[in-house]
Amino acid sequence: MIQAFRLVAWFGFIMAVGIGSARAFDTDYLRELQQRALEQRLHEDRYWHKLLHYKADLFGGGYTSLVDSPEFFNAADGKTDPRAELLATLEGFFSQENVRREDVRQSRQCAYIERFHWLKRRLEFDENRLPNLACNDFENWVSTIAPQKLTLIFPSAYLNNPSSMFGHTLLRIDKQGLDEKSQLVSFSINFAARTDESSGIVFAYKGLIGQYPGYFSVLPYYEKVNEYNDLENRDIWEFTLNLDRAEILRVLRHTWELAGIYFDYYFIDENCSYQLLELIQVARPEFEFTRAFPVWATPVDTLRVVLEEGELLETVTYRPAARTRIEHQSRYLSASETDLVLDLAFGRRAASDAMVSALPPERRALVVESAYDYLQYLLKKGELGREPVARRSIGLLRVRSLIDASSPAREVPRPEYRPDQGHETSMLGLRRGRLEDAGYGELTIRPTYHDLLDRPASFVDGNQLSFMSVDLRYSDDDEDLELQRIDFFDAISLSRRSPFFDPLSWKLKLSYARQYGPAEVSDELVLAFDGGIGLAWKLGSGTTLYALLDGAIWIDDEIPDDVAVGAGANLGLQWYLSDRWTLGLSLRSIEFHNNLRATVVDHAFSSNFSLSRNTALRITWRETGEARNSLEDASLGFRWYF
Repeated sequence: MIQAFRLVAWFGFIMAVGIGSARAFDTDYLRELQQRALEQRLHEDRYWHKLLHYKADLFGGGYTSLVDSPEFFNAADGKTDPRAELLATLEGFFSQENVRREDVRQSRQCAYIERFHWLKRRLEFDENRLPNLACNDFENWVSTIAPQKLTLIFPSAYLNNPSSMFGHTLLRIDKQGLDEKSQLVSFSINFAARTDESSGIVFAYKGLIGQYPGYFSVLPYYEKVNEYNDLENRDIWEFTLNLDRAEILRVLRHTWELAGIYFDYYFIDENCSYQLLELIQVARPEFEFTRAFPVWATPVDTLRVVLEEGELLETVTYRPAARTRIEHQSRYLSASETDLVLDLAFGRRAASDAMVSALPPERRALVVESAYDYLQYLLKKGELGREPVARRSIGLLRVRSLIDASSPAREVPRPEYRPDQGHETSMLGLRRGRLEDAGYGELTIRPTYHDLLDRPASFVDGNQLSFMSVDLRYSDDDEDLELQRIDFFDAISLSRRSPFFDPLSWKLKLSYARQYGPAEVSDELVLAFDGGIGLAWKLGSGTTLYALLDGAIWIDDEIPDDVAVGAGANLGLQWYLSDRWTLGLSLRSIEFHNNLRATVVDHAFSSNFSLSRNTALRITWRETGEARNSLEDASLGFRWYF
């Protein structure tokens, strides 16, 4: 009896599973959908390629996805075969088997939710034969986000972090019912390399060769503002895009598909901004933003491509960094008031001090507000502890509440130029010059980005950054075209000091360049590592003085033991005479004590005049080579930015 019961129960179980499987998997309908998909050639559709991040191979006529997570694909060869992935995706929609993405277990219809929506529309799914499965986790996520608008965010460049040297981009999903000031509680979509690496040099190197996985993440926007605006002192620009709700939902559905999915992160091309373009262009089938970047992509260039799309830009908001606000406010302070603000912030005077009380109401309001803002800055930077900051802040707020006057300091004005309105970041230069008595012509190709003399509009003052800049020189005497130099990496950060801020300035350069002294390496190409650290000061509006302790390492087989190490100094002035006209003076001397036993100088005076946004004339006079036998080099050049 018991055996018979078990047999009947087992037979019933088998029948139930068979019936359930038949309902869940309609083989005939699957084959029908697959056939229709192939007839419509959906595997060749540009939107399908966007969803799978396919790029055409340079050779062979095939495709390869930028996604490197195997779990993103339904087909074993889905990374390189759009057709196989399309067929396997359709098959997966019939399965009730759940897949795990991060902490969520969900059906394949939900894990690939934008693929499902697009294919359902194109193939007109019969819901009786392929029922829609509930995607409660996704719906709850969208409900929490409450999307109304998409805003493209651009934090300015930050040279002290290799991953942000060129700036950064991310998306903010604006919540319904909030004004611009309240959007801090909205969510943001960010793409970044995931690493615990603390060394900037190691991060930059591994980022160049794709050694880190990059992931999309959704985070509260105020966390990113705190990171960029307050901790790294980067101004933030917010560009609200003119997208409707259906377009925004496409972006969110694709974001959901990418949860826990990684891409190999490359610092130059497949970086934060490029991947964000891949996400944004899902919003509309006609968007083709990434096609403009076959080799490399910098954040400001990707920003420019999006904003050049007709009528896509809706509004622009500028969010100045904490340091920008304090520096702006300090312009309203006299020297004695500046000292008083510092005394209040560092606890050398109390908010009720007689010197504060003696000020006229408006000046007192300015001093107290400036001291409070500076205290909050010092707290966020970790330069003062929470307890003393809290105690002094309460005292300042108490005094401020008793002052019946407004501070004369105005809001920080929005800069005249947005980040996308500066010169293009690639440059082609032609110049004619004379080195001593020999004439020459020179061609310069700079893939990216900006130097100290370029038109400053839209770029961070005092920052220079370029990769792989190449100079080719034709000598009239030799009638020969030669490599003059390659600057693999060239960065300068001139951060000006003030009573409130005392940053260090620095420079770093790796080059393979022709040297004109001393005799051992004269007219030789030498591998050179140059670096310096020091201070910079603002002398007046648009004028910066800097002084750096410099070092150099030269490597060449003509040098005894192949290596020379030197140390010296670099003094310089930068003048921004106008929006179009910049001047630069640099006096540099390096003394090599080992092997070369020589003093090498490199003194230069340059002037750059912008003819238009993307054209300029540059005049340069340079004295270079061994100190007692240096050569003069003068040139006039034309530069085209593209």
